[in-house]
Amino acid sequence: TARRNARITRGSRRRARRKHLETIAIIKREFDWQGLNVMDEEAVFDPRFLDAWRREHKLPVSKRVRIKQLLYRPCPGIDDLDVWAFTMLKPTFCVRLRQGLERFQVYKKERGLNISRNGSRYGALFNDVGFQKFFDELVRKYLNPLAEIAYPEECANFKEQHSFLVSYEPNKEIRQNTHADDSSLTVNYCLGTRSWLGGRGWTGGELYFYGKRDPNPDTAADQPMPPLRPDVPNEDDGKLPLPRPKWVYAHKIGHGIFHLGRQYHGAHPLKTGRRVNLIMWGRKDERRCERYAAPGASPEEKKVNSAKDGDEKA
Repeated sequence: TARRNARITRGSRRRARRKHLETIAIIKREFDWQGLNVMDEEAVFDPRFLDAWRREHKLPVSKRVRIKQLLYRPCPGIDDLDVWAFTMLKPTFCVRLRQGLERFQVYKKERGLNISRNGSRYGALFNDVGFQKFFDELVRKYLNPLAEIAYPEECANFKEQHSFLVSYEPNKEIRQNTHADDSSLTVNYCLGTRSWLGGRGWTGGELYFYGKRDPNPDTAADQPMPPLRPDVPNEDDGKLPLPRPKWVYAHKIGHGIFHLGRQYHGAHPLKTGRRVNLIMWGRKDERRCERYAAPGASPEEKKVNSAKDGDEKA
C-alpha cells in the first residue's frame, strides 16, 4: 500500500509539473511585458545608485566608499538583528513593474490560467514568466557588490536568484507567518501603492524580525522556532506569545531592505489598501534548504521541502 501511494504521489507531481510547464509556455508566448524584462540601466536604476555602482563595483570591498554610502541601518544596535536599507530602483520603474503585475493578473484571470508555486497567490514568479535573464543580471551583477559589503562571508558570488512580486490586500492575502527564507540574501523592495493624496496606499502590514536561524544544519533542528503569529494571543491565557519580535519595520515606497535569509521575519496583517513588494533572493548554494532536510530524508522529500520553502515571502 505504501509503495502504491508513493507511485500515485509521484505521478500526481509529474502531472502537476507538466501542467505548470505548459502554462508557463503559454504565458511566455502570449503575454507582453512591454520591455520591462529587458535590462536598461538608465530606466531601471536610481541615478545615485547607478553612478556609485559604475565607479566602484569592480573595486575591492574595502574601497567601495560610494556604494557603502548607499546603505544605512534602520535598526542599529539590536542584538542578533542585521538588517540594511537602501534605494536602488527608479520610481518610474517601480510604477511600471506594479502596473505590469496588474495587467498580468487580469490576463491570467481572463485566460483561466493558474501558476502553481507562485511567490504569492496574487503576485508573479518572475523566473517563470520571462524575467530569468533580467533578474539573474540584477541580483548577481548589481546587488552582489552591496551584499558583499554587508555580509562578506555569507553573501558573495551568488550562484542563483529567485525573484517574485507579492501583493497584499484585505479579503485576499494579508499577512505572512514567521519564517526564514531559502536564501543567502533576501531583498524586500516596496513598490507601493500610493493613496489618492500621494501617501502610502495601505495601513498595517509591517514587517517584524526575530533573531537568526542557526547556520549549522546539524544543530538548527534543536533551535526553538519563534512564535508563528506574534500578534495573535495565546488561547490558554489570552496573552501575546513570547518572545516578542526584536524590531518592527514600516515599509517605505521606493525603499528596500535586505537581510540574511536565515533572519526570522514575517508580516503583520494588512488592515486597509494594498501593498506590492518585489522580493529578490540571492543564493550562494543551489537550493540551500536541502541542507536543512530531516536526517535520512530521501532525495524526493528534499525536493518537496525545497519546493515548499521556495515560496516563503514577506
